[in-house]
Amino acid sequence: EGKKGNDSSNTEDIAVGLTSFYTEDVVKEYSGMMVNEVPKYVDDVAFLLDGLVDGQLVDTSCGTGHILEMIHTKDPERTLVGIDIVPAMVQESLKRIGSFASVQVGDMTQLKGFENASCSGVVSNFALHHVDQATASSCFKEWARVLCKKGRLFVSLWEGTGDIDMNGGEEEDDAADGGHDTMNPNVQLHKWPVDLVKEWISAAGLTILHDRQFLEKEFGDMNSFYVICEKQ
Repeated sequence: EGKKGNDSSNTEDIAVGLTSFYTEDVVKEYSGMMVNEVPKYVDDVAFLLDGLVDGQLVDTSCGTGHILEMIHTKDPERTLVGIDIVPAMVQESLKRIGSFASVQVGDMTQLKGFENASCSGVVSNFALHHVDQATASSCFKEWARVLCKKGRLFVSLWEGTGDIDMNGGEEEDDAADGGHDTMNPNVQLHKWPVDLVKEWISAAGLTILHDRQFLEKEFGDMNSFYVICEKQ
């Protein structure tokens, strides 16, 4: 049985594992990979921003800051906040976006310091595979909590059932696959089926505006799911 959603000990274990792997050198490799990944988000970000109500936007797993950089390019007047559980990611983000965004170490499962209905937008890209089902479900409720009326949530994740096997199949670049087999050979990384994710979205009081699936061939034909939803 998985741990209870938002269990602080669970999050602390994840933070320790990710922080130990994402050294400064690995983060630089990851940042280089993101240059090729960013174009996949162009249409989704355009949809997210089109008609988005005024207010701050927070990326709850900002990584190296590439997505917030794109958002700033398209919407330079919007207040942007990035949080990441890995200090080295935060430092890399500050180099890229520190001149126009606030970036800090934080936990996507518990947005401490964010008042109810204080954000117009919330973003989470490829981070939900790090948490168990109960925590993943509760994340949507937490993100909905900080969204204002007509605020939007943009999430991307690995789609499917079961766990991601980073030790099987073709070898991938450590930075590209997250290096999870190197970080901890016993770590479980989860895929989530579309129908289940849609249940979480509905339970959080959100309505889907746009969604798509994309087969990531460079990651061993893993399916990904992108969804933008709105708080009513």
